[in-house]
Amino acid sequence: MGATTITAVPSLLLRSDGGVRRKREGAARRRPGGTRPAQNLARLISIAVAAIVAAASPATAQKVGAPAPPLVGQTIDGKPFDLAKLRGHVVVANVWATWCPPCRVEMPTLEAFYKAHKAQGVVLVGLSADRPRDAATVDRVMSAFSYPAIILKDAKADGFTAPNILPVTYIIDANGIVRSALLYTDKPLSEADLEAALASAERK
Repeated sequence: MGATTITAVPSLLLRSDGGVRRKREGAARRRPGGTRPAQNLARLISIAVAAIVAAASPATAQKVGAPAPPLVGQTIDGKPFDLAKLRGHVVVANVWATWCPPCRVEMPTLEAFYKAHKAQGVVLVGLSADRPRDAATVDRVMSAFSYPAIILKDAKADGFTAPNILPVTYIIDANGIVRSALLYTDKPLSEADLEAALASAERK
């Protein structure tokens, strides 16, 4: 069976400077004396194409079916973390940020999944796309959850380039291969989504 990838048009897009561009909702009103309908249509088509390209091409180093990139650093509570040393374990890596509402919605689901599978060796780590100066905010959010988190920009070695969209959850099999990339859709990530991705990774 091939690698599993779930994609969707994102709710939040990351700018190249690390800021956030929110997807506009609703139709734009035509200003009196403004552009013609044909020009408006062309503009809307351009925006739609850009959104589709952004969703289909997350522009990350984490390609499904390829080895997971290096990640070495410390968790926000000061413990060492090295992804390469977790061979033999399925690793769930959730890229998120404190300012991302869909990310925050998914976190209780990730916590429940982690508690259900921790005993069988599944590792879950939150990869924060926040700035290092926001570490206190990251720590406050993570205080409600039992799984560890790393601020990516604080890592000593980080191949997890921030994706164009958030949140995104990678399932890495016991051999260190990225098997799934679960992206936010119109519905939050569910435990059923995670269970299916875990089962797929364990069959490899």
